[in-house]
Amino acid sequence: MRTENEALLEEVMEEQSGTVSIDSCAYPSDIMGQGLDDIKASLGQLPDIVNEEMKEHRVSARYKDKHREAVEREVGKMVRKLEKLALS
Repeated sequence: MRTENEALLEEVMEEQSGTVSIDSCAYPSDIMGQGLDDIKASLGQLPDIVNEEMKEHRVSARYKDKHREAVEREVGKMVRKLEKLALS
C-alpha cells in the first residue's frame, strides 16, 4: 500500500516528465518585448494626461505650453531608450 507522500511524489514526477509545448509558453524575450511595448504606450499617453490635468489649473497658457513641451521632450527620451533596449 502506498503512503500519501509516495502518491504525491509520483503525481509530481508525472507532471514534471510531461513535454512542454512551445506554443503554450512565451520566451522571456517575447515577454520583455511585450512589456516594453506596454511601457512605451503608457509613456506616449503621459503628455496628453498631464495636459488634461493642467487645464484645470489657473496658469498662463504660456506656462502650460512650456510644461507640455518639457514633458513631451522627457517622455520622448525615455521612449527612445526603451526602443534601443528592445532592439538589444
